Amino acid sequence: MFNIGRRLRRVLGATAAAGMALAVASTPATATATTSSSAALCQSSYLVYKYWKSDNTIGTWRKNCSGDYPLNSLGYKLEPGGWSGYIDYSDGSWDYFCDFRNKWLSKRVVKITMSPAKIEYCFS
Repeated sequence: MFNIGRRLRRVLGATAAAGMALAVASTPATATATTSSSAALCQSSYLVYKYWKSDNTIGTWRKNCSGDYPLNSLGYKLEPGGWSGYIDYSDGSWDYFCDFRNKWLSKRVVKITMSPAKIEYCFS
């Protein structure tokens, strides 16, 4: 269905292309990511992930730094704020999300990847 290698190259390519511009234009972030081997980029805009809890209420998870975040919960809604990236599901499928475009979810989410630069799918 989708070529994961191509997706990884796009994320890495966008990261490399944006790295120089961000180094010049950004104030260094005070937070560091422990979820990625590279330095995280942080911003004031938060990604908000909402998920179903075992008591049938909605839980909320918020992050504002790039990186890979492992999860294991039934997704309800993703409010990406100023972030783009990827969602990996427990059935092996994945989807992308783009800045300020909320996404309704109905699958078990196993990972959210917040990209340090806008991903290619979001340029159209």
